[in-house]
Amino acid sequence: MKSFRSLKKVCEVSVGNQGLVYEKSFYKNTGCHGIAAVCWQRQTAGKNNPTDRGTVKEESTMEIMIQDEHDTTVRFVLFSSPAAKSFYEQLPLRVNVEDYSDNEKIFHPLKELETQDTPQAVASSGTLAYYKPWNNIVLFYENGQPSDTLYALGEAVSGKDNIKRLQGMINITKYKNNTVSQKQKVKEEQRRVK
Repeated sequence: MKSFRSLKKVCEVSVGNQGLVYEKSFYKNTGCHGIAAVCWQRQTAGKNNPTDRGTVKEESTMEIMIQDEHDTTVRFVLFSSPAAKSFYEQLPLRVNVEDYSDNEKIFHPLKELETQDTPQAVASSGTLAYYKPWNNIVLFYENGQPSDTLYALGEAVSGKDNIKRLQGMINITKYKNNTVSQKQKVKEEQRRVK
């Protein structure tokens, strides 16, 4: 009997509530899935950790906002992979989102993404992935099938349930969490006017 350690493992590492790291795994050619978890804190994930494949959310994150014409929004944190970085560099984008199958939405980036050293994606609800053969970005709102050519880009951190409702033209922008309150903005504007 083969041990799982000798089989090719496809991983998605994500940060859950309270900064804990979760790893969703699929063992190729076995049909076995598993959720392992969760032994290290965010601060140590990605530092000298051989199971981290560059996909852990770190403090200086790349986040994006996707919004359609009906103000349906989803916010994603992108992993620190080459594919995610090459997608992030193409932003902002305005593209058409399409239904595909019964579990995902798709759209096309301007250019193909760099997939070398990018981990394969686990097609689970809330996953943002790149399907290389068709140059599609995939937004999963239900679990999907694994693929050797599906690469992990990120995961939804806000509005995950809105993915299914996205339609038509969408705006994809870099998201920066602006902590300045509305009152502070008004005061700054008043100072400028004086």
